[in-house]
Amino acid sequence: MQTENTTHKFRNIDIDAARIDFCKIGTRKTKIRLNSYSRTNDFAKVLKLLLEIEDSNLNAQKYPGYTKLAYYQEKADLLQRLLPLCYKFKLRFGTNSNTSHKSIKNVFFVEIGGIQICWLYMDEVYGAPDYEGEWDGLLNSTLGKIEHLILQSFPFINEKRWQLTKSTVKAHSDSSEKNNSDQMPLLT
Repeated sequence: MQTENTTHKFRNIDIDAARIDFCKIGTRKTKIRLNSYSRTNDFAKVLKLLLEIEDSNLNAQKYPGYTKLAYYQEKADLLQRLLPLCYKFKLRFGTNSNTSHKSIKNVFFVEIGGIQICWLYMDEVYGAPDYEGEWDGLLNSTLGKIEHLILQSFPFINEKRWQLTKSTVKAHSDSSEKNNSDQMPLLT
């Protein structure tokens, strides 16, 4: 099922199915490839962190007890690691209070290329400004939004090395030279 806002369409399907089919290679392989790209591209680090935060968030919702708390702590740590990159890329981000959830009162927001991603969190995120915007209202769309951002930035991420043609590799290396690692790629 597709959820639509004014400019983008995001997948909103069963979470387990979405994780398996994420970028047509699954979330695990996507994170491995983003890790490889992040050696020369800091924006790949941002995308990998977004995916890791969402994975921790989904796992925290899936498991009870101490495991749940461990995943929430991991999510808070990853949010903290995301902050310097948000500042570096001059992203619109911050925290806001949430009055609609019965136990979790804080929300972390980040906007990339006009796409808003947000998570509820329990622990403090130190050094984050107050978020001035409003929630976009799209429920359960975070994984689809992250997938959209990754495919816009690295459209070849799901291709195996032997499938990459010389022209694809050249186009990627040309765009990498134009977009050095200190700049966010232009997202369409």
